[in-house]
Amino acid sequence: MSERANLNLSPELFGRRVAYGAWVDGAGDDGQPAFFLAEALTDDGVLLRTPRPLPSGARHGVQLLVENEARVFQIEAEVGEGFDGRSNLRFVDLDDDGRQFISELLAEAHSFDA
Repeated sequence: MSERANLNLSPELFGRRVAYGAWVDGAGDDGQPAFFLAEALTDDGVLLRTPRPLPSGARHGVQLLVENEARVFQIEAEVGEGFDGRSNLRFVDLDDDGRQFISELLAEAHSFDA
């Protein structure tokens, strides 16, 4: 497991709760993709509500969904430490398009705070 993924994404680190979701490849009980609501988003990861923490260090393909799947972004993420029915996933090798997508989501989320 990378040192980066070992850092916890606690809710206190996030500026605003977000109503996004994510399909996580291989996270279902039968190894199928599973859908989880996102509790928070940062520029380098997403905090998901999960029935139990996902295994730390595992890498998954993740599809971030916004606005009832009007916008979808595929990314790879590594699971960090889980806690209290949550799992944090750190984005791996985020390219320029990925950084732009996440930046736009964060700007939109924070625009509602003004």
